Amino acid sequence: MPATAAIFDTIYTYGRPHLRKARMNTPERRIRISSGTTYWYKRVLPVFMAVAMAAALAVLFMAARSGRLPWPLLVGPVLLPLLVVAVMRKVLAGIADEVIDEGAALRVRVGGREERVLLGQIRNVSYSAFTNPKKITLRLVDGHPLGRDVSFIPVRRFFSGLFEDNPIAEDLIERSDEARRGR
Repeated sequence: MPATAAIFDTIYTYGRPHLRKARMNTPERRIRISSGTTYWYKRVLPVFMAVAMAAALAVLFMAARSGRLPWPLLVGPVLLPLLVVAVMRKVLAGIADEVIDEGAALRVRVGGREERVLLGQIRNVSYSAFTNPKKITLRLVDGHPLGRDVSFIPVRRFFSGLFEDNPIAEDLIERSDEARRGR
């Protein structure tokens, strides 16, 4: 078994024998490498934060209206949601909804759009370990329909170390280098 297949079996399947068996019995490898928490970060968390901030602002406005809180103290809490929205847009901008590893290519879905990215079209793979959520960014060749960069939240173990390299990123780096060299 090649080294990449061994990495795949230990990382992507997380020791779940039914997934490993399914992968070994299919000629085509189609494994989701993006996390299922992407929906949470892109859809649920912003709504939850908006409701929480609206509730907090309502309580502050009622306190200010009753005279218990001076009106100038409301400037910070009113500006805070704008800052939170700006930070969330920056962090979550361009995150793919789903990335499926097909062996020689990745199938990337962003919104309602789905594109196939050949491994040879990936210039660089970077892993952001010190952000939350942790994400992998693929820098693509010029003129790709998805644009210059595509990011996704990778599947990860529950207790992954802070200073560990991401095995999915390492595997994509090796395979994209091999594809560009024509091996």
